[in-house]
Parts: sequence; structure tokens; C-alpha cells
Amino acid sequence: ASFDISSLSSLTTLEMEKGAGMRALAVQLVVLAVVVVGAPEASASAAPPFNDGFDSAQVLSGEANVVTATSKDATKEAGERAHAANPGGASVWFRWVAQREGTLTIWITENTLDTVLGVYTGTSVDALTEIASNDDYGSSTASRVTYAVDSGVEYRIAVDGVSGASGPF
Repeated sequence: ASFDISSLSSLTTLEMEKGAGMRALAVQLVVLAVVVVGAPEASASAAPPFNDGFDSAQVLSGEANVVTATSKDATKEAGERAHAANPGGASVWFRWVAQREGTLTIWITENTLDTVLGVYTGTSVDALTEIASNDDYGSSTASRVTYAVDSGVEYRIAVDGVSGASGPF
């Protein structure tokens, strides 16, 4: 079966395949570019994204999600680990609970931002168990992970920029 978001069909189509009696679950992070013309306005202090912290992770639900997000002005929390062995410095967090057993694929489909991706279980940013992580899937700077999920388990997903880079993804 195919999950196609018609308003984004020029950007991407999410394919879900059946294999070994289980349908794959997928979460896809998509980049939408925003172009601003003119000089930027000065700002005394920029507000971080709402999902900057582990405790304020954006909730993802269902078996297929397309998310447009940014890590601009995001920070790294005290006790936060290096995702995919990269120190990062501008992470944003998502959380997702598996509705059933299966395989989950998460990927950053555009690579305007060199990203790192980490997936964890645990209830505190300084005490997480890594499930999967990636930096530079294939020959691109995009990140992608695929891993087995268990029904009812909450997975925490961190997206960060390489060496603290930030921006839309």
C-alpha cells in the first residue's frame, strides 16, 4: 500500500511495504523550504522551538507521520548525549508510542541541514537507552534509521544538526 500526501506529492511519497507478515510502520520528516528576502530583523533573544526539550517533545501519533520542523534556536540539554556520536548542540525532540509490533523507519528526506538522528527509550534525557542512530545515510547528509518496535513502548526521537548546525528540516 502507498501513503501519498497529495499536497506534498511533488516532494515525497511514503511507501509502506509488507514483509514477514508485518506491515512496516513509518515516520517521515520532510523539509519545506522558506525563503525570506531582505535583511533579517535584529532580535535580542530568539525563542527556541516548542520541542527543544526532552520533556516538551512533539507527540507523533498513528503509523505514518509527515513532520515539518526546525531546530533553529534549539539548544542541547544538560545531560543530553551525543546523537550518532556527534556532539550536536541544537536538538529537537519527538515522541511516539508504537500501536503494535513492527518495524519503524524514520528519515530526514531533505538534506539542506546536515542532521543526526537518535532514537531512544527512557523517561529522562540523561538516562536513555539508544535503540538506533544515524548520521549521513548512504551518500547523503540526511539521516535514516530502521528498527523493530514493540507494542505500547514509547520511543523518543532526537533530531540535531552536525556540530550544532540548526535550521529547517
